[in-house]
Amino acid sequence: DRKSFEGCIPVHILLRAILDSRTLRAASETIQASDLCVSSMSNLFIADVKGCYAMIELGGGTVDIISRNSQREQKEGDGRRDEPSLLPLHTNHFLRCGLEGKRTGSSSSYARYDRACKLMRGAVEANRTTCGAYPDLGVEDVKNILADGEGELPILRPYRPYRELGLDAVGTCCSVVMELDTLTMHVTPGTPTKNAYIKYLLR
Repeated sequence: DRKSFEGCIPVHILLRAILDSRTLRAASETIQASDLCVSSMSNLFIADVKGCYAMIELGGGTVDIISRNSQREQKEGDGRRDEPSLLPLHTNHFLRCGLEGKRTGSSSSYARYDRACKLMRGAVEANRTTCGAYPDLGVEDVKNILADGEGELPILRPYRPYRELGLDAVGTCCSVVMELDTLTMHVTPGTPTKNAYIKYLLR
């Protein structure tokens, strides 16, 4: 549940179980079968080399899964429902996660989610002419979205002092883009506004 810190598997151990899973389905089933509580509350994004993915939201005692087919599976309740309006994005809030519609993030979280959804849909639509009936996002599309700085609450947040929390500065410290089919990781050593992406081959 969302009150107890005991009697469950902490999220860091669940992450180890995900990495040990042979398939995306096996990882998902392992999480759904686990005992959950506050210690496991988190948002997990897992994917495989075939381009299948699942964004898993652990809300204490519930599991919500938004998959490549935009279907959400609930551990409790009515099982599986289509929810095509939800895109697999995480901006420091839960999309649902069994919280009965309660808002879990700040205005910044929701503004960046809406902006990212708009940019994703725009990029997919622009790729439709070259990718056919099933367009997808390319690496450069994702980099452009991560570098978006429009509006008062942009996706890319500049560093700003936050010393009341004991932090010198908060904001976007780096950007990471993964190409799962080639196991290539693109990383900026610092904010992407001042640093170019460096490629790392993980094979």
